[in-house]
Amino acid sequence: MFILCFFILHLMTNNMYMVSLFHAIVTSTISLFYIPTVFSDQVEDENTWGKLCAHFTLHFMLYDLIMNVRTKEYLLHHVLAICASSYILYLKKFETLVLFIELNECSTIFLNLIQLNVYKKINYFFFSLTFFLTRNVWLSWLLFTYTISDIYLYLFLHLHYILQAFWLIKICAKIIRK
Repeated sequence: MFILCFFILHLMTNNMYMVSLFHAIVTSTISLFYIPTVFSDQVEDENTWGKLCAHFTLHFMLYDLIMNVRTKEYLLHHVLAICASSYILYLKKFETLVLFIELNECSTIFLNLIQLNVYKKINYFFFSLTFFLTRNVWLSWLLFTYTISDIYLYLFLHLHYILQAFWLIKICAKIIRK
């Protein structure tokens, strides 16, 4: 259902970054609003908002895989997200974990604004900052604070973290070159 919305938005805007921006705003907003209560929940819990985000992200990643995969690491990112979202939806568990992970999308908002040529310098600063905070600090905290009892999700999460660390190195290298 959502994938159709993504393709329609793409047709309306003729811009894949607008579609990505839409996905990032929706998922990160839901995660940010849910964060105050997420600390009282277990990551294995079912959660209506987490289930919605898992569906939304699964459909977005399928859309983006068709429209926008450019590199091996980007393909890996999409395959991991598709597998993890599908697995969580199949298990009907760990939906709260989805909300923890979707917080990563805060940085994607700024990345898309850069791609759309909106205040590139300031958005690059906010992209770098939110990338570091949500994809490296936040994920590190998540990995060391919560026990992920499911071996497949444990592996997905660690591979996701390694990919984020790889991208952080690339971002830092780009900052140093400037």
